[in-house]
Amino acid sequence: MQTDELKAKWFKRDDDSKEPLASQLTCVRLTKSVHAAIQVLPSKSAWLRRVIGEAARRELMINTSEPEPAISALQPEKPARKGKNVR
Repeated sequence: MQTDELKAKWFKRDDDSKEPLASQLTCVRLTKSVHAAIQVLPSKSAWLRRVIGEAARRELMINTSEPEPAISALQPEKPARKGKNVR
């Protein structure tokens, strides 16, 4: 069994942020050129965490100091209706 103490020794954070990390991973497939550029970074995880966090705070967590996304940013926009529905 893997204890929390053992896991703490295995996975050291690459950044100085203090907010607890989510238990789920977020994965995304990138273009080849972006992937190649990121692979040469010495601290890939720290850089990705920083730029994704900055973008989320700027675009999804507007006007809040809480680490929760703005609800309106998570809801898809409703398409404008063009008259009555005809069947």
